[in-house]
Amino acid sequence: MRKVVLFGSSLVLAVVAMAFLTAGRSTQAQAVAPGAVVRWEYSVIRGFRVETFNELGAQGWELCAAGSNLSQYSDYVFKRPKR
Repeated sequence: MRKVVLFGSSLVLAVVAMAFLTAGRSTQAQAVAPGAVVRWEYSVIRGFRVETFNELGAQGWELCAAGSNLSQYSDYVFKRPKR
């Protein structure tokens, strides 16, 4: 049981770290003036629903990482330029 909890925690941490590492590779970041610093906000969603993903996309969020913590749900990390 302890190994599963440690593995799940490690996986979630890895997903969040990947979100930060890929922050500069967004298509939205390319629209910013050269030399400007883009500040990002992140949202973590547990579970998959197409409707939720479509709503987030319409609000400017983009999927930047996904992972599973061995439960029945996966975690999805979205980001968008901070408003």
